[in-house]
Amino acid sequence: MPNKSAIVYLFLANALLGMAQGIAMISVPWHFARIGASETFNFYYALITFAMLFWGLFAGSLVDRYPRKLVFLVRNITEGLLIFIIGTIGLVEGGLPSYAILSVFMITMLGYQVHFPNLYAFAQQLVAPEDYSRINSYIEVVGQSALATAGFLGALLLEGFERSMFLQLGSWSFHWTLYVPKLGIEQIFFIDGCAYLLAVIFIIQIRYRPFQVPQIERGPVLRRIKTGFGYLRSNRLLLIFGLSSFSVFISMLVILYGILPMYITNYLASDAQIFGLYRMTMAFGSVISGLLVRQALKYLSIPTAILWAMGIVLISLCFLFFSKAEWILLLAGFVMGFANSSTRIMRLTYILERVPNALVGRVNSVFSMFNVLLRTLLISLLALPFFAIGDNVRYAILLMFGFLLVAFLVMLLYARRFLHYRPANKS
Repeated sequence: MPNKSAIVYLFLANALLGMAQGIAMISVPWHFARIGASETFNFYYALITFAMLFWGLFAGSLVDRYPRKLVFLVRNITEGLLIFIIGTIGLVEGGLPSYAILSVFMITMLGYQVHFPNLYAFAQQLVAPEDYSRINSYIEVVGQSALATAGFLGALLLEGFERSMFLQLGSWSFHWTLYVPKLGIEQIFFIDGCAYLLAVIFIIQIRYRPFQVPQIERGPVLRRIKTGFGYLRSNRLLLIFGLSSFSVFISMLVILYGILPMYITNYLASDAQIFGLYRMTMAFGSVISGLLVRQALKYLSIPTAILWAMGIVLISLCFLFFSKAEWILLLAGFVMGFANSSTRIMRLTYILERVPNALVGRVNSVFSMFNVLLRTLLISLLALPFFAIGDNVRYAILLMFGFLLVAFLVMLLYARRFLHYRPANKS
């Protein structure tokens, strides 16, 4: 694989960013769940998600307009400094108001809209087409390993940890206490900001010779965005594939940030450690997927494999609806992580093989726009007080089951056509 050193530095930066983003995205929804304000958080989560609709389209045009390394640098310096400053203010003031905490969540989500399209467009530029599935698998393994670490650290830092241990060896005895202090959310933000700025050092070290040099489209932003829409209008089957296969990712995000904090506190009567452990088991499932999915594709087509992944998520949601066992939740997290990661690798491989590098940022931003619209609708429904009452959060699980079932049926209907599809206007 060419550009090995560039890929290594890219992975190191992505690992640091994954840990920083993961801890922040666990901390914020749990903070509001802990103070009994999950419905308030979901209301603002819906507003932030809706704002991403417009930003996502612009972000895709940035990815295709400027060098991918430059986009990474500017995005991480900006985002890192903002979070670092907010964390520092919180340390000085001894805490942060709710709007400042929500602003970090918003900054992180807006950053996602640049980070992931740019990451995969950059990777597409660094390797040959026959290596797309391999590089996507590597990105998934590295990124999800970072998120597993973030889940573990988040569980420790949010609630703290203290355990005494005793060891007897003959006449000798040893006693010690393992203690991790509970951190305030402002301290977590300060650490996150430092991690972003450290990732910038790795990005600066990236040196590469692009495997393909895209023809950069210049001109007004709106005209460049229109080109992305035009490509998908000419390739409607690609649009249907992108939207239906995106449903697993949409479900995962809505469950993780919109449903799970209420599900754990109201339905399971548990704490932040279960939230962190769920995120960790989900990441482990994603890592296993990254290691196995390329082998699976030797025996299954991409549409068929995605259908299997969607099917096991539907089964997991049934278990979550009926069960109150914590181990079922953690097992479902593993299964959902495996399915989400598998679907993402296969989906991106399918798209990268069919969309030229000069357009891939904008094409992904169009898919992201529909993703945002659907998430806004679903999260807005979850902001209704009904779901925060007693065990009613179970019906939010039922809502996600219905949403995913519709996408599954669309994928099943078009599976054979997806298999043989080759796009128009490839070059």
